[in-house]
Amino acid sequence: MIPQGLDGPNGGGGGGLSQHEREAAPEVYRVALMFGICVLHAITQGNHNMPFLANVLLSCVDGFAFLSGWFGVTFRPSKVIRLYALGFVCGGIALGVGLKLGFFRLGMNVASLKM
Repeated sequence: MIPQGLDGPNGGGGGGLSQHEREAAPEVYRVALMFGICVLHAITQGNHNMPFLANVLLSCVDGFAFLSGWFGVTFRPSKVIRLYALGFVCGGIALGVGLKLGFFRLGMNVASLKM
């Protein structure tokens, strides 16, 4: 008979980790993948002509999705709502900063319309 507390996947004898322990290697790998995804966005959004590097860094997205699914990211509707709200706020801030610094221009250029 297995002693109580050691029979589940999160118990000490089941070979799994307890709820409060984390493995360092996957976490470091996940941070490296996030960095690769950020570099990928910088390359593709910055109009840099580096297709080979962009294709290599594209695998970071697959690796991050695999790790997130492997370690059991759970779906909750409240998380989706918070994610969209955060994206809306961050997008608004980025647009405001971009407009202030002159990265984006709203409206049409009147000089380009003249013939």
